[in-house]
Amino acid sequence: ICKTLRQRSRHKDRDECMVLVAFHHALRVSELTNIKWQHIDLKTGQIAIKRVKNGIDTVHPVSDARELMLLKRLHQAQNKPQTGFVFRNERGGAVSVNGFQKLFGTASQLALGVKWNPHALRHACGTTLVDKGMDLRTIQVYMGHRNIQNTTKYTHETAKQFDKIEW
Repeated sequence: ICKTLRQRSRHKDRDECMVLVAFHHALRVSELTNIKWQHIDLKTGQIAIKRVKNGIDTVHPVSDARELMLLKRLHQAQNKPQTGFVFRNERGGAVSVNGFQKLFGTASQLALGVKWNPHALRHACGTTLVDKGMDLRTIQVYMGHRNIQNTTKYTHETAKQFDKIEW
């Protein structure tokens, strides 16, 4: 999807960065579109995640080099603001939830032949963390879940648990 965005989007860095940030930090679309520069420390590579739906706010490392590089490019392109929305539309306001949903749906349709909802990025993050062997409590806090039951569903979305079964 990121490759498709780079080829087709007028806002290549912004759009690719939005997908990476949403996936790497298990964000809902409204959490993504509400990120402000005051939530990001580019020097230490950290982002304060403000959860909705009564979720747990956390601070995440920005450990992906490409994601950090794209955030730095956006910061530079916006004249290094200290405040304001990170992901801006052409009029300078925040990219809307609907705007990102359309963007992601179109990109996924072109790249994969299926129109995906961007919430799939959040689920993909949870499943990936399970596949990497992270413990459920860590995943729970990382994803901002107050109830562990919301986290355990990711163990059912992966076949990794059956890797040692051979016939």
